Amino acid sequence: MVKKTLFFTIFFVSCSTSLIKKTDVLLPFQPIAIPESKLIFCKSWEKSLNAQLTGLTFSRNGKRILVSTTQEQNSVRNLHSKIQFLNEDGKSLWSHFLQLPVKSLALSEDSHWISISTYEDSLEFFNQSGKKIWEKPGLGKPFILSDDQKVLFFNDDDADPQTAFVLYDFKGKKAKEVMVSSNHFLEPLEIFLSENKKQVSVSMPQGLLSIYDLEGTLLTQKQIQGEILAALLDSSESLTLQRSTENHQGASLWVYILSYGFEKTKQQNISAFKFENNIWSQGWTQNLKFSFETMKMGKNVLYLYGNSHQGQVIAAYDIHTGKEKWLHSYPNAALYSSNLVTYQNKEKVMALLETGDSTGQVHAIGLDEHGKAQWDLSLEAPDGVYAYSISEDGNTLVIGTGEPGSSILKYFKTQCP
Repeated sequence: MVKKTLFFTIFFVSCSTSLIKKTDVLLPFQPIAIPESKLIFCKSWEKSLNAQLTGLTFSRNGKRILVSTTQEQNSVRNLHSKIQFLNEDGKSLWSHFLQLPVKSLALSEDSHWISISTYEDSLEFFNQSGKKIWEKPGLGKPFILSDDQKVLFFNDDDADPQTAFVLYDFKGKKAKEVMVSSNHFLEPLEIFLSENKKQVSVSMPQGLLSIYDLEGTLLTQKQIQGEILAALLDSSESLTLQRSTENHQGASLWVYILSYGFEKTKQQNISAFKFENNIWSQGWTQNLKFSFETMKMGKNVLYLYGNSHQGQVIAAYDIHTGKEKWLHSYPNAALYSSNLVTYQNKEKVMALLETGDSTGQVHAIGLDEHGKAQWDLSLEAPDGVYAYSISEDGNTLVIGTGEPGSSILKYFKTQCP
């Protein structure tokens, strides 16, 4: 993957050091066909942030935007970082200056609650009016679980490798602190919420995956032959620990894992496993032709994206069989890797691609599960696109572009004047 890195949040364009095959062969040119009859987006407004955009997230209805910035020009009291909450017209409803930059931020689906983690070793929780409800120490990634009235805080602080995550209620009371192991070689690497937001998986070195409920109870563990890059959970219902005297027929959990092997080639594959009645069984395994770094769950497919010196690739695989449904690739690396954002009940996915055409533009593209483009928005972004997201109904987009240190937020709608 490209080494230039931004360490941003959900819905954020990011790069990491995922392992790629040692080859200089470029990916084939297999572009996405753009139909003439496509959905059209028109720019509703743009707003100069006078700073570097470092984080962005969007409410499901597209009416609220939470952004974080750093190195603010003409800032007061030498506070060079800020969060601000905007409405669909680009008006700032409130903002807060911070001592140090934001590491990660979260917005509840209904936009009523906000949580941020800063490099000041601080986890903060706000209501939609910008009032700080509580603050706790910690460095990591927050998730807001509105149905359970909890904040799940994933710990990725190397100074505390034994803590996987902490659960707080909305009043700031610690509900549970989950420790993974006294073995420092098994520190948590990444966390993944189930589709129904009732379970959470934590990946660790040596292919170990631990799955918990939202009470912090360990439900099960699975170890694979390889290192885990992503582990997506899809459960039929709220899974509980099963006792020998109980019979929870129908309670099952599917886990889809993107991993690479320990061999020199570091072969990647995706695998499906089922956990039911306290028993693990394997559904299917699919070896991958190219290297990927991001995987998102669609309604009937798994979407994958990769970016390396060989180029960019986006593909979909059948969630029931693992067979490749479609694949598109470009033999040029992107300045920043794309994050995949699903919408419309996960039947569609949004990605950003640098297609390598003569215009040098970045293309925001919406695809359905069959790989057909629904829309294509060309962007003048010579310095790359820092962040983006789309509303659940697919009718509004927010995209962050601009020169380093002077980001611009752009808001698009399908309802053109």
